[in-house]
Amino acid sequence: NSFCTLLTRAPLGARKKTHIPPMALPFKAAKRIARVPRTNVWTEFTPLAMEHGAVNLGQGFPTFAPDDFIKQQAAAVVTSEDPMANQYCRSQGHPELVKHLQKRYSSLLGRDISLAEIEVTNGTTQALNLAFLATINDGDEMIVIEPYFDIYGYGVEMAHGTVKYVSLKPNGATANEWTLDMNELRAAITPGKTKGLLFNTPQNAPGKVWSVSEMQEIAAIAKEHNLLVYADEVYDRLVYDGCEHKSIAALPGMYERTITMASCGKTLSTTGWKIGWVVAPPEICQAVHNAQTL
Repeated sequence: NSFCTLLTRAPLGARKKTHIPPMALPFKAAKRIARVPRTNVWTEFTPLAMEHGAVNLGQGFPTFAPDDFIKQQAAAVVTSEDPMANQYCRSQGHPELVKHLQKRYSSLLGRDISLAEIEVTNGTTQALNLAFLATINDGDEMIVIEPYFDIYGYGVEMAHGTVKYVSLKPNGATANEWTLDMNELRAAITPGKTKGLLFNTPQNAPGKVWSVSEMQEIAAIAKEHNLLVYADEVYDRLVYDGCEHKSIAALPGMYERTITMASCGKTLSTTGWKIGWVVAPPEICQAVHNAQTL
């Protein structure tokens, strides 16, 4: 019999007790983790919404069920007789999903996207963190436009980068009237240190859908200063009132310097499935893949 079998058969009282001394000092999280605050918008809003029966506008998930066809497809995979249906698949993403993304982004970006330019991730949050780990060196600066999704800054810092913020100006009652001062954006760039710009459209939290003319100005600055653009497009399908989402990577000369990230969670009401992706030039996508395999 194996050692494990003998161990499980031995009476508890007959097992030799090993003395494990207590830690000499209280545990302290690593500095890169300790800087993340214990409280945030989620820890504040969610309990209050539950306490007062309020609609929680601070939580980024729908409250309606996915369409039946989505649940039926998932059930078909789980109950499949194919022994490989629930095993490891291609590490960059399941071929069926990747081919669908290839077709979609080839149309969206106006170019032929190859399989080597797509990486499936555990949601867009992981996509962002992998992109940071894959591209940011110690001391690199990242520009983030305020207001912003709260994990952006922590992700950059975890990759040993630093964050510089540039704020939108609320020039009207609606989010689309908020504007970015391009001179302030230029002033935030440190030659030789600024790695890129985190660009979110539609923007969380105000909901601003950036216009093509605004993106053209940002693209010109990115090309002038050789910046990467980290494009968070997780809300790309949730636009209303005649607005139309456009990807900054579709602008001339921008695909080569843009990391586009999105997911199906918000669109399909499946946020708990954590299915996201990265679309980027092959060399960047390979670096993201390398970060994911660690």
